[in-house]
Amino acid sequence: MFLKRFFDWENEEKKCLFTVLAAGLLVRIIYSWLATSVAPWNDMAVYDSARLTVLNHGKYTYDWPPVYPAMLAAITFVFGEGHLKLYLAQAVISSLTCLLIYLTAKETFNRTTGIIALVISCFYVDMVWYASILLAETLGILMLSGVVYLLLQKKYPVLSGLLFGLTCLTKAVYLITFPVLVIWVFLISDRKKAVPSVLKFVVFTFLAISPWTVRNYSEYGGFALITPQDGGSFFLGHNPSATGGADFYFVGKDYAAFLDDKALSLHQKNQIAYKFAKEYVLSHPKREVELFFLKLSKYWSLRTHFDPNNGPYPLRGLFFYLSIVTHFLLFPACFLGALFSLKNKDALISTFTIGINTLVFTTMFFATGRMRFQLVPFIIILGAYGFSLAPELLARYKKSDLAEISGKLAAAGALTFLLYANFIFQIVEKHKDIARRF
Repeated sequence: MFLKRFFDWENEEKKCLFTVLAAGLLVRIIYSWLATSVAPWNDMAVYDSARLTVLNHGKYTYDWPPVYPAMLAAITFVFGEGHLKLYLAQAVISSLTCLLIYLTAKETFNRTTGIIALVISCFYVDMVWYASILLAETLGILMLSGVVYLLLQKKYPVLSGLLFGLTCLTKAVYLITFPVLVIWVFLISDRKKAVPSVLKFVVFTFLAISPWTVRNYSEYGGFALITPQDGGSFFLGHNPSATGGADFYFVGKDYAAFLDDKALSLHQKNQIAYKFAKEYVLSHPKREVELFFLKLSKYWSLRTHFDPNNGPYPLRGLFFYLSIVTHFLLFPACFLGALFSLKNKDALISTFTIGINTLVFTTMFFATGRMRFQLVPFIIILGAYGFSLAPELLARYKKSDLAEISGKLAAAGALTFLLYANFIFQIVEKHKDIARRF
C-alpha cells in the first residue's frame, strides 16, 4: 500500500520531495562530519558506553532503557567502529523523520501543508544538531512520528502499540504522550472499531514495555515501569532550590544528602525523592505557583532545544541564533494552525501532544529546551498549516471578512504577544544572572 501510494504521486511533487529531502540529508551529513571533532561527553558518553556494552555482550547495568544503545550497537556491528558512522546513520534517521512529518501533514491537512512541513523539518536547525550527537532524541522522534502516521491510517493498532512501546523504551519521556494517543485513537476510529482499537493499542504498548519492567524489578528490587529516576525528576522540579529548570543547586544541601547515601539503593533514593518533593509541593503552594510560571516561561522560550550547545560544536553561535529566529516565526504559526484545526480530528493529536507535555513539565517536572524536543514534529505540522493559511487570511483581510474568525485570530495574537513578551523577560533575566555572577 505504501509503495503504491508512493509511486502514484505526481511527478512535480516527487521532484520537490526528493530535492528537499536530499538537500536536508546533505546538510546533516556535512554537519555530522564537522561534529566528529567533538568527543561524546555527559549523557552522550554514557550512551556511548552503553553501546559498547551491548556490542560486547556485557551486562547492561545502565538506568536508561535499551533501544537506543542497541541501535547504536547494531550500526557499529554492521559498519564498524567510529562515531562518524553513527552520526551518518542518524542523519538518515532524521531525514526519514522529515518524510514522515511530510506524509502526516499532507494526510492531515493538504499537499501545500505537507510541502511546507517538509521544508521546515529538513532545514530545522535543532534536528540537524541532534543528528550529530549520541542522544536518543533523533531515534525517538522518528519512532513517535511513525506511531502517529500508522494510527492515522486507522488500520494498525497492534503494530502502533508495539512501536509506541519501543518508542518509550528509547526514552521514557514519550510515555507522557500515551494518554492523548489513547484518546485520539478513540476519536478518529469508527464507532464499532473505537474500543477494540484502543484496547489493542494499550495492550500491545505495555506488552512491548513489560520485559524491561520485569528486568527493572529484578535489578532495583521495586517497581519501575521504564526508569527508576522519576522521583529524582520530580525532586528536581520541587525543592527549596528549584528554579523551574534543570538546575542542581540542591547539591550539597542537607535536605538532599540522601542522594549521596551509598547505603540506599537507587529505588530507595527514588522513593525518598518523590516523597520529599510531594511534601514540598503541599507545604509551599505559593512557591509552586511561581515555579509553574517559571517552568512555562522556560518551556516556551524561543531558544534552541539543543541544551548541549555549550559544548564546542561547529557553528554553534550561528545555529543558536538561527534557532531563535526560526522559533520567532514558527511558534506563532503553530498557535494559528492549532486554533484553526480544532475541528479536524486528525489534527488533534498535534495539539493534544503539545498541550499534555506542556502541562506535565510545568506542573510535575522541570523545563528545558531538550524536554520540548519531542514536540518538534507536531509544532512543525501545525506551524506549516498556519503558514498555509496566510494567503486566505490576507485575502479575507482585504475584503474585511474577518468577523467569523476574529476570535481565533485574537487568541493566536494573544499567545504570540505572550511568547514575545516572555522572550524579552528572559533576555532581561539572563543579563541579571550574568551580572550577579560577576
